[in-house]
Amino acid sequence: MAMQEKGKVLERIYAKCNKPMPFAVDEIERIVCHLEYAFGRRRKIDLVVEIQLADGNRKYIVMEMKVDSIPELEQLEGTYSDFLHHHQCKEDDALFLLFIFGSAQVCMIPNHRHFYVLKLPDIIEAFQGLLVDHYISTDWMDSLKQEEIRKQTVVETLKSATNLKDENYWRKRGYRLWFSLFHYLYDDLKHHSKRANEWEVYSASNNPLMNLEHGWLRKELFQKLVHFYWEFNYEQLFLKLAIDQINPLTKEELTHLRSEITQICRHASEKRNKQGPTRNTNGAFVSLYKWKFDFVEEDFVDS
Repeated sequence: MAMQEKGKVLERIYAKCNKPMPFAVDEIERIVCHLEYAFGRRRKIDLVVEIQLADGNRKYIVMEMKVDSIPELEQLEGTYSDFLHHHQCKEDDALFLLFIFGSAQVCMIPNHRHFYVLKLPDIIEAFQGLLVDHYISTDWMDSLKQEEIRKQTVVETLKSATNLKDENYWRKRGYRLWFSLFHYLYDDLKHHSKRANEWEVYSASNNPLMNLEHGWLRKELFQKLVHFYWEFNYEQLFLKLAIDQINPLTKEELTHLRSEITQICRHASEKRNKQGPTRNTNGAFVSLYKWKFDFVEEDFVDS
């Protein structure tokens, strides 16, 4: 890729971050990309772009990249602090980016003050229209655009499915099971909610989740603090309870509460067949009641 085209990408990236580019394109002498940049055994960064300037100075673009999962805030902070310390460079010498290529773009993203987040549409805009005649570049851009199409058309694709659990059906259409599929479904589902701004899709380690993150209900039961909240896990909606671990509910108190909740929920949603209490478990976060949905058969708007 010619330096002029590389310069276009750099200018677009800085513009996406609302930051002035601290050098001109004609000041660049060389650009070196370091994949899986490592500090011994301490840390490994997905990509570091080293920009060598004609006056001998260096600038860096430090990039962490994700597809269907989101890094912990501690990982971003470690990347930021370790890189600056290792290179003994100033904050203005490095631009820290979190590139999100897949369904993680609809998930709750940690807010790190020094990392700029570029989601898939931003990445496409930064790299499209370049004078690069190479199949690798063309294939890469095509794959990014196809991923964005999968996000936009997931509900239409769902309508043609006979069974949500038909792995071949989804894999043929490019979905990564099961996280990318459910992340995109949850994102569409939450936008039909009256409380759309309160739902957050989670990039959890085991299951795709959507939680009413900003709608937890604080209550005092048995003179103890608890929080009620809602959470989707696959096709099931759970009423859950967050229990204070300093002064937790006893097993007997939780059993009594679960019994009362079961009666209330059954009466309130008696027309829905697939519902019922959850297993009687203990812990910091417990499920009290669940409703089973069928995303193929039930319309998101009506649900």
